[in-house]
Amino acid sequence: MADHRVISVAELSKHSSDGDLWIAVDGHVLDCSKFAKLHPGSKQALLDVAGKDATTEFYALHRSEVLTKYLPRLKIGILEGAEGAPVTKMDSSGIPLLPPYCTNPAFVPGWKSPYYNESHEAARRAA
Repeated sequence: MADHRVISVAELSKHSSDGDLWIAVDGHVLDCSKFAKLHPGSKQALLDVAGKDATTEFYALHRSEVLTKYLPRLKIGILEGAEGAPVTKMDSSGIPLLPPYCTNPAFVPGWKSPYYNESHEAARRAA
């Protein structure tokens, strides 16, 4: 991704209406003005967090891969004061945090379990 400008919280807050809708997630500022009408969770869901840091709300409903997918198209800057702007939320041991609706941890890259084996993987591929 190309370098992006630094956007203040005050500037972010000015873009909080239908047709002029910015949000911040993990320190990345996203212009969701055009995307809002295509958002699967409704335009209203984005309007509710427009002009704000929506990181908590975002990760309550999405996996980090969703942010990774849309960053190239929607990112317009970095929120002032954001350090490094991580894409994936991790717990203190470096394990990716999963959304509260209980995403199967077997789908997280690098996840290992003594109970999850090739037969489980084969069943998942067949489904």
